Amino acid sequence: MLSWYVGVLGMVWGVGWWFTTYKTPADHPRISFEEREYIEKALAAKGGRKVCTDIFNCLKLFATTLLKAKAMLGMSVACMQVVDAKNGRLTQ
Repeated sequence: MLSWYVGVLGMVWGVGWWFTTYKTPADHPRISFEEREYIEKALAAKGGRKVCTDIFNCLKLFATTLLKAKAMLGMSVACMQVVDAKNGRLTQ
């Protein structure tokens, strides 16, 4: 049941993110001129690269995500074995 709550929360977060983010600082309606100028200068200093490309090239993020997925798989297998042992269906 907890997975349903987490899934629904993720969907709500995704929909909220979709409607509150903008492609460029110039498209954002609630950003001040000074703030937009600061962000655009910072992006120009990085060579105009988007942050998203940096995220996909981050080895630490990839390793952490892989280890988290492996831990979740291990935990789900352990939980299934506990249920099977409780019901007397655990085989060796």
